[in-house]
Amino acid sequence: HGYGTSEMNFQVSMRLNKPDLVGQAHSTYPVLLTSEDFEHWMLVADRRDSSPTVFFDEVSDKSGRSYTSVQDRCIKPKANSFARQHTYIVACVTWKPEKETTDEDADDDDDDEAAVGVIGADDDEGRDGDEDGEDKGWTNEDLGEHCQVLGGVCGWPCNSDMPFMNLPGCSASGHIDQATLDALLSAEPLGNVTLEACTSAETEECVTSVQPMSQWPCHDCVVRERDERRRLRRLRRLALALPGGLPGATLPGMMDLGGDDEDEDEDEDDEDEEGEMRYRSLPRFLAKYTNAKPPADMDILSSPKVHILASHSMDGPWTKLYDPVDPESDYMPPMPEAMPVQTDTYKVSEEEVRSMSLVASNKLTLTPESCFGKRGPMYVVACAVNQSSYD
Repeated sequence: HGYGTSEMNFQVSMRLNKPDLVGQAHSTYPVLLTSEDFEHWMLVADRRDSSPTVFFDEVSDKSGRSYTSVQDRCIKPKANSFARQHTYIVACVTWKPEKETTDEDADDDDDDEAAVGVIGADDDEGRDGDEDGEDKGWTNEDLGEHCQVLGGVCGWPCNSDMPFMNLPGCSASGHIDQATLDALLSAEPLGNVTLEACTSAETEECVTSVQPMSQWPCHDCVVRERDERRRLRRLRRLALALPGGLPGATLPGMMDLGGDDEDEDEDEDDEDEEGEMRYRSLPRFLAKYTNAKPPADMDILSSPKVHILASHSMDGPWTKLYDPVDPESDYMPPMPEAMPVQTDTYKVSEEEVRSMSLVASNKLTLTPESCFGKRGPMYVVACAVNQSSYD
């Protein structure tokens, strides 16, 4: 109110460690009480002042220790068929570091062809594949080699009403049979991983949906051409409009604008007249790794990482839903259509992007909105109450 007082206000963190409440976590709420004399008590904070959730996600230190990772806002354009057809989506958790070089590393000179292939329709030439340009994806054997924990969902996405019974290995809740996934691993799973959908791809915080996969919200994404490339294309189009073109003239990043290839250049230019493409994307995902058991090995990461892959069949092949950001590409990373255009991009290793963060799911922070006591002796009591007591 513009003046100082002797009263105070501070945040309080609460940690719940009561394993016998298992199964009741989502109906257990925090309450904070204070007193100056241990006789008269004041309610100073409750679930209305709680973050990151209004209830405890877990009820013990053992089950509450988990790793999470919020994925990209948009899947890559080449994977948009998984937003239109029946789909199996798996989260692959591993503690293994990446090899120094892999067969999936993209060549520096395929950037332009890769982007045109994505924005064009059916041509995947130059994208993460074999010498013929075809993306082979991961086999079930690859999953067993690279993954140490598997979990996944299945169904027809994007608010579909198709029945799950038509999908082999898909449960009524929209989850892939866990025994089937565990059988793909080369060793006993090192914990459990679940895959949840964020209700919005545009917000910074991921608020997960409680609905099955078939009712998860999808959204429209757009791939935009960088301004530099768009200006060069316009200059190129202008040059091609001149009689005979500009014989021998070459623009940076473009092919020769001479008259011999004029027709071919015009056809190629028509493939991306607007310099952008819109497509349907699966929702943003949150992967949560619980009961984590780091392998007894020296050659492991300090924290696990997760890859999200999809297939139209449990037999594979499995396709990664995201591409690493390449700041040298002529196209911006895909973003939700309603979000502002991203201007700057920088390269981050895929290992870092897919790393998971350690969180305590049995911990909440209460931030009282008003002052609740004078400076001096004070008793502070934290309570965990059930729904009926809270009401």
